[in-house]
Order: sequence, then C-alpha cells, then structure tokens
Amino acid sequence: MIQKMNKKYKFAAISFTCALKHDPENQQIMREATNLYLLSREYNQHLDYRKKMLFGKPGIMMNWAGFICACHLVSQNYSL
Repeated sequence: MIQKMNKKYKFAAISFTCALKHDPENQQIMREATNLYLLSREYNQHLDYRKKMLFGKPGIMMNWAGFICACHLVSQNYSL
C-alpha cells in the first residue's frame, strides 16, 4: 500500500501478486493488482488477472467489461 501511495505501481503490483500467492481467490487483492498492472502499462499481466477474475465470478458484469477492455488494450481477438 505504501508503494501504491508513492506511485511506484510496478513494485506495488508485485507486492499484490505475492499476496495472491497466500490467498489466490481474494477478489479485492486481484482487483487491486489488475488496476496496478494497468497503471504500470503491463497489459499482458492485466489481461491474465482479468481472465482469472472472469472465470472466478462470471456472473459479475464488471468482470466481463474489464476483460473486454483488457483484450482491447492487448489488441487481441480472444475467444473463450
């Protein structure tokens, strides 16, 4: 959280990724990690986490919207 406040988004994303190793299904941590990967312009990692969020809870519309936006940023025609 301190790295995020200091706008060191890449290091903050790495910290959140390490936190996900302890609790891989935590949606809040995953959401923070995806936002940090987006801010640090690491779009492939952003797409990977959006995919995990989508398959974790496919009934949430924001997961679909985030996944579609991530595919657009990677410029990839993605099929499930």
